[in-house]
Amino acid sequence: GAGLFEDREGLVWVGSTDGLYRMSEVAAVGYTRDNGLESNYVRVVMQTEDQVLWIGQAAGLSRGIHGRVGRGRRTHDGGHDPSVLALAQQRGVVWAGTYDRGVFKLDSQGEVLGRISLDAHSEPMVRALLPDEDGGLWIGGNHGLSHYREGQLRTVLDGRNDPGMVVQVLYRDAAGTLWVGATGGMLAVARDGSLRRWKGGRDLPAQYVFDFLQDPSGELWIASDRGLLRMRGNDFRV
Repeated sequence: GAGLFEDREGLVWVGSTDGLYRMSEVAAVGYTRDNGLESNYVRVVMQTEDQVLWIGQAAGLSRGIHGRVGRGRRTHDGGHDPSVLALAQQRGVVWAGTYDRGVFKLDSQGEVLGRISLDAHSEPMVRALLPDEDGGLWIGGNHGLSHYREGQLRTVLDGRNDPGMVVQVLYRDAAGTLWVGATGGMLAVARDGSLRRWKGGRDLPAQYVFDFLQDPSGELWIASDRGLLRMRGNDFRV
């Protein structure tokens, strides 16, 4: 679970099991528990519009400002500090998806504003978050795919009884289509809510889909367990 992120200055940040490192043409800068991180296992990195760097780790969340990383405020509500696997920003709010505590809503200073619980008995692992322009939030993980808006949580795809529907990544293309990468293929959710599914090994030459990227021509590039795929129309090329 390493994370890669390029900031607005073109510097590359690399999250690893041994801390967070910033790569540039000069010496690399490392951040670990010795100088600010909650843990050395960095899972995800995100920079918000106010130039703040958010760092999700195996034991909480940290914020970095002007090159300095401080221990984040606790994101728990009476339990342990959760492992943060996914981050997203939306209208001044930061969403943090966790290993077993659902999704936390935080303000720009890191104060907890609320929490979305996905299961009253056993919280699933939240692997991906993607905000909507209308204020909604897509949540992907071991439970499948959910949509949250104004306090209402709706299940779109139930992955509890379908091992192929463990969601790994969420991506929106230029046309507004939501692409869902999963452990058993991938799906596309159109703006009108209609779904299309490609089953791994049958409809596309891969099982696990980890990431998407649409190029300027409109073609979709897919990172998978078979390597890099290119989707052109309904055809896939490895």
